[in-house]
Amino acid sequence: MDYPQFKYHPNAYRLDLFENQIGRCSICNQQHDLKYIGCFYSVDEPDYICP
Repeated sequence: MDYPQFKYHPNAYRLDLFENQIGRCSICNQQHDLKYIGCFYSVDEPDYICP
């Protein structure tokens, strides 16, 4: 799978912001194999956020 590139954070995948874990994204509701584990602000508490 081709992951998105982040214009202002080109090394995002090398900084331990993601971990390999299969799951369904709480935002887009699609199956992914990479979970975001960094900080974020949200009113809700999503279980799984994809890149």
